[in-house]
Amino acid sequence: MLFSLLLALTSESTTTTGQARACINNHVSESYQAGWRVRNVSAFEVTQDNNRYMLLDLVGEVEYRFVSCGDDRAKSVRIVVYDDMGRLVDSTGPDEEGKEGRQAELTFVPPSTGSYFVGVRLLSAHEVPVEPTKKRGLRAKNAEVAAQAPASSAGIGLGVLYR
Repeated sequence: MLFSLLLALTSESTTTTGQARACINNHVSESYQAGWRVRNVSAFEVTQDNNRYMLLDLVGEVEYRFVSCGDDRAKSVRIVVYDDMGRLVDSTGPDEEGKEGRQAELTFVPPSTGSYFVGVRLLSAHEVPVEPTKKRGLRAKNAEVAAQAPASSAGIGLGVLYR
């Protein structure tokens, strides 16, 4: 019960991130049952050129688990960790087959206590399906052009756990 309340309070309530939020909540719930404690859970609308970050104070030698899950629009996501000086400390990468998917997971033990930026990146997204329009006005033409452009955003959930 307390865990469900925590997930409800820490989740964004926007429909564009609903699928990502539900996916990340499932992953966090499984981790919670495996002995991990929940630190943060959130969902963001992320574009390919605008990553989202959480600034977290992490304790050295404590094991953290970062999990992310993209919605159906996401093809490939990555988790990144930067220190307070902006240096990349750790990140997820391709699996053994050289592929990255819409889910990522990273276990991280900070080398020292301090502030870290934990972020999610949308590396690639599925194309938006084209919906034909019957009206030929300027507004309809602009909507059709926008629909033909590749998708550049997706909902991505990020969970931070520790033990």
